[in-house]
Amino acid sequence: MSQIDSSIELQQTALAQPAEPTSLSVVMAERSPPQQAALGALAGGQTLSSAAEAAGVNRVTLWRWLKTDPAFAHAYRQWKLELRESSEAQLLRVGERAVAAVARATEAGDAKIALAVLREMGLLRGPLRRPRRSAHRIRQCNEM
Repeated sequence: MSQIDSSIELQQTALAQPAEPTSLSVVMAERSPPQQAALGALAGGQTLSSAAEAAGVNRVTLWRWLKTDPAFAHAYRQWKLELRESSEAQLLRVGERAVAAVARATEAGDAKIALAVLREMGLLRGPLRRPRRSAHRIRQCNEM
């Protein structure tokens, strides 16, 4: 195998394997100071216009970085991914506490909460009603 063939094979192997996710701090360190400032502002919840202003650049520049600079776009996506994962973890913890609160309320006899849970679980369809018997069915039962 020639050196060119092995180089092509190595490139194809690298392209076939997904890139390892990189932590945001590593990605941020590789950005220019204005890009770091923009990413920091975005991570702080600022709008694109405010983040561009904080970085000392025009908002068009920030958009261009997001659209044409793969490393900057990757850093932005990485921040959003980390934020999403953190938010999901927080919601799971809140969910645990919510379930525990509902359990305590139903154990304490809170019928309103119990009915709401049953309704949301689809175990109740509308208000509770006694089954209606037709006049014919009532006569049959009486004749027995």
